[in-house]
Amino acid sequence: MSPAEFLAVGAEAFFENPQDVRRRHPELYGLLAEYFQQDPAAWDDAREMDANRSQAPSAGQSDGDVARAPGDGKRAMARAPQGPMIG
Repeated sequence: MSPAEFLAVGAEAFFENPQDVRRRHPELYGLLAEYFQQDPAAWDDAREMDANRSQAPSAGQSDGDVARAPGDGKRAMARAPQGPMIG
């Protein structure tokens, strides 16, 4: 596998399955998080905490009408890193 292909596959896994990459390859996850200046596993962590919080019915709310956060379940698009291209 070429370095370019490794980066492409690693970046895809980093954004598509961040929890798995962070758990299985923490050093690689750290490098990609630093490079992209993104932490997609933290997005999933925060989304999970929001979902758990919103599932507890508040006063006057039944179990059937649980509030959901806007965009719940969708992943934000990452911006391309700024700076010189690696040759």
